[in-house]
Amino acid sequence: MLLEENWIFHLQHILLAFPANADEAAKTKVKQQAIALDKELQQGANFTKLALENSNGPNAHQGGDWGWKSANDLPQVFVKNLENLKIGKVSPPIKTGNGYHLLKLIAKKTSGTQTYVTEYKVKHILLKVDANQSSAVAHTKIEKLRHDIEKGKPFAAVAKQYSQDPGSASHGGSLGWVTLKSLVPHFADAVKSLHKGKLSQPVKSRFGWHLIVVEGSKKVNMANEIRRREATELVYQRKFSHAVQNWIKDLRKQAYIKVVN
Repeated sequence: MLLEENWIFHLQHILLAFPANADEAAKTKVKQQAIALDKELQQGANFTKLALENSNGPNAHQGGDWGWKSANDLPQVFVKNLENLKIGKVSPPIKTGNGYHLLKLIAKKTSGTQTYVTEYKVKHILLKVDANQSSAVAHTKIEKLRHDIEKGKPFAAVAKQYSQDPGSASHGGSLGWVTLKSLVPHFADAVKSLHKGKLSQPVKSRFGWHLIVVEGSKKVNMANEIRRREATELVYQRKFSHAVQNWIKDLRKQAYIKVVN
C-alpha cells in the first residue's frame, strides 16, 4: 500500500459539493455534472480553468491546486484512486459524503522522512535523597550495594530489596526501553556513556543516587509514532470542537429574551 510507503502527491482538486440536505435527485444531478466535467478533462480541457469555474473546494481560487499531500493526510478512497494513476492524468469522479471529487496527479514522490531516535533498555537502583536520608548516607549505602553486585549478587534481587523507585523496583529495576529525552540530565548522560552490560558508578540526580545498567540499545523510526500522535491530536481537536458547538447550542436553548415595555 502507498499509505505504508510514505508517498506524497502533488494534486489538483475539484469538488462538486452536494447541496445542504440534498435528496437522491440532487445527488444524482451532482454526479452527472462530475461525469460531464470528467469527460471534458479526458478530452484535454484545462483542469485549472474548470476548477476556477466549478469547484466548491477550499483551493478553487488557486485552480484547485492542493500542493503536496501525504498519503496519510488523504482519505483512503483518494489513495486507492491515486495508486495506479499516472502523472498528469485525472481520476474518475470519486464520491464521498460531501460530494464528488476529481483529482489530477501533478507529481508524486516518497517523502524520505525518517525520524530516528535511539532507545536504551535500562535498569537502575535508586536510593532517594530527602528529609529522611541525606546525600552522604545514600551515597555510602549505594556504594555498598554496588560492591555486593560486583561480588556476584544479582542486580534484580538488589533492586527488588533496596531500590526506592516504586515503579521499577518490583521489576528488578527495569525501566524498559527509554529515550534520553525521557530521563533527567545526569541520569541520561550516564546512560549515553555506559557500555552494554556494565554497572555504572553511583550517579547523582535530583531524585537521589542511582546504579545503572544499560542492557541494550536500538534505533527506532519515530515517523509512524509521530503521525499517530498527530492523528490523535487531530481527533481530539475535532471532538473538542464538536463538544463546544453542542455546548453553545445548549446555552442558546436555555437562553430567553424578556421584553420590557
